[in-house]
Amino acid sequence: MIRADIDITLTLAGPFITQSSAPGHWGLDATLARNANNTPYISAAHITGKLRQAWEELAVALVKQGSTLDQVPNAEEIRNLLGVEADDVRRTARPKQILFSDFALSGNNKTEGIRYRIRIDPERGAVKDHAQLMLESPFASGEAICFTGQASFLVESEQKAERIQEQVRTGLQWVTQLGAFRSQGFGRLEDAEVIDLKITHPENNVADAAQVESLDLVIKPEAPFCVDAATSSGNLFKSSEIIPGGVILGCLAGMLKMADGDYQTLSNNLKHLRIRHAFPSAECMTRPVAMPLSLAQSGKKYWDLALERRPRLIDDQAPVFKPDWKNDGPKAQFGWPDLERELRVRTAIDSEHLRARDEQLFSYDMVRPDGACWLSRINLVEVPERERDETAQQLRALLSLGLMGFGKAKTIARAEPLAGGSIRPNRPINNTKARQGEADLVCLTLQTDALLLDPGDLDETSGQKKLLEAYQNTWGRLTDALELQHFYAQQFLAGGEFLARRYWRWGSPDQGDEYYPWILTRAGSVFVFSINDQDGATTALKDWLQNGLPLAGNITDAYGIRDESADQWQDCPYVPHNGYGEIAVNLDIHEAWRPKGDEKIQVIEEIGQ
Repeated sequence: MIRADIDITLTLAGPFITQSSAPGHWGLDATLARNANNTPYISAAHITGKLRQAWEELAVALVKQGSTLDQVPNAEEIRNLLGVEADDVRRTARPKQILFSDFALSGNNKTEGIRYRIRIDPERGAVKDHAQLMLESPFASGEAICFTGQASFLVESEQKAERIQEQVRTGLQWVTQLGAFRSQGFGRLEDAEVIDLKITHPENNVADAAQVESLDLVIKPEAPFCVDAATSSGNLFKSSEIIPGGVILGCLAGMLKMADGDYQTLSNNLKHLRIRHAFPSAECMTRPVAMPLSLAQSGKKYWDLALERRPRLIDDQAPVFKPDWKNDGPKAQFGWPDLERELRVRTAIDSEHLRARDEQLFSYDMVRPDGACWLSRINLVEVPERERDETAQQLRALLSLGLMGFGKAKTIARAEPLAGGSIRPNRPINNTKARQGEADLVCLTLQTDALLLDPGDLDETSGQKKLLEAYQNTWGRLTDALELQHFYAQQFLAGGEFLARRYWRWGSPDQGDEYYPWILTRAGSVFVFSINDQDGATTALKDWLQNGLPLAGNITDAYGIRDESADQWQDCPYVPHNGYGEIAVNLDIHEAWRPKGDEKIQVIEEIGQ
C-alpha cells in the first residue's frame, strides 16, 4: 500500500463567493470564507460534493449509451472513492478513500470590494422593499481566480493511483461552477489542472524495534478537525480539543482495511494495542496533565484540597471549585494551550434539484491546529512477545503514511512514532510512594474519563454517602490494597440512539427494552486512598499507570461487557484500549498547592453548618 498526493489548481472567473459561517463587517449579508491566514478558500467538502455530482452525471450518461470509460468511475467505484453517507440510525456508512484539502486562493489576496444585489417583487415587477443584499466581492467580473489544493488517498499500486488521478481530472473538468449564487453566474470554473502525482512509500527501513513495549506518538493535523463531538443542539457538533485513543485506533483500522493483506501481523494484533488520548501541546515534547478537580479558588489564588479530610473555609470564604469558575483557571500551568476554533456550516444537497436538501443543515465547531502537536502513547504490552517486534515495525511503517481521515471532517495528520518515554508529562505523574499526613495516603487523578460506577448502585435520590459507597464498591473490586477515603469527582452520562443500537447487547430499543447510558467519571476527578498493603498498592498503581484502569467486575456485569480486555471494545467504546481510564498518581501540586496554615482556615464539621 502506498500514499498518493495530487496537486490540483482550479481557475475560476469572477465574481465568486463561498459564504463564511463567521460574521463579517457591519452591513454585509455574505462574506467570503477565509482560513486562519485570512485567505479565501473553497472547503474540501464542497469540492468532494461537486466531484461526486460530476462523476454521477457522467456515469449515468455512459450507462445510457451502454459504454464505459476508464476515466469515469462506475457507481460502485464512486461509493468506494467518495464514501457513502449513513442511510439510517445504524450508521451503515462507508468512509471515503479520496481526501481533499481545502483549496486556498493563490495570488493576490484582495480584501476590499462589495457587490450589491436586489430582489424583484414578482407582482409589481419592481424592487422588493427591504430586499437589498450586500456581498463581499473583491473579484471583478471575468477576473481569473486560482485556488490550489490537494487530493490524497491510499492505494495498492502506482498504476491504480494514476488511474484515480485521471478520474479526478475528468470529473473536475466536467464541473462548471463552484460556490454560491450559481444561477447568477458566480464562480464559473474555467479550468481544472490535476498535476504532480506524488507517491509516498511506507518507511520500512526503521530502527530496530526489539523489545518495544510502547511507542510515543506525535500527531500534527493538517487542517481543522472535529472529534468526539458533543451536540449542544440537534445539528451543532462541538469538537473536543483532545483526540481520543479510540479515534486513532479507528483511523488505523480504516487504513489497514485498505491495505488488502499488507500489515497482517499488525492487523491481527490491533485489538491488543492500547492507545492513550492525544493531548494538545504547544511544546511538542511535553504532554499536558489534567487539572485535578480538587483545585479550588479563593480570592485570586488557587489551592489544592485533595489531602483535606473535611470541608474547609479559606479566609472566611467557601472555596470555589472548577464547575463554578468563570474562567479556565490555571490550565497553562498544566501544559494546556489556548486553541482557536472555527465554525463551519454545511448542508446536504438534493442531487435531483441541485439545491439544499430540506432539514439537512448542520455545523461543526472545529479545532484549528495552528502549529500545535497532539501527544499520545501506544502500548504494545498485550501483543504476544513473539510478534511484538514485527507489530511495532509495521505500526511505524503504517504511521509513516500519516493518519488518513480521522474525525467527522476526515482530516489528514502527520504522525511521528518515537521511542517510548520520549514525551514527558508536564508534571510528574507516577509517584507511587504514599503521601505522609495523618496517615499514608495516595491521590489518584483521572487523566481521561473512566467507567467507575454501576448504574444499579445509584438512582435519582442517591446522595453523597451513596455515591461514596458506589465508588468504594468499584475500587474494592479492582484492589483490596487501597481503601477509598474521599474524592472530588464529576459524573456525566454518555449514550444516545447510535450507541444504544451499536453496543447494547440486551434487547432492542425498538421493542421497548431497558437501555442504560454509561455513567462516566470525568477526567480530573481525584480519589484519595489509605493503604492496606504497601506492596499490593505499589503493584496495582504501577499496572494502572502503564495500562489504564481495568473495568471492574460490577461494571462489566452491569453493561454486559465481556471479560477479555482485548475484546471489550466490541461492547463498549469507553475501555482502556481506547484510552479511557488513564491515571496520574500523587501529583506534586497536592502538596505544593495545599493551604499551609498562613491562611485563615476554618473546618466545617457538618455540611451546611
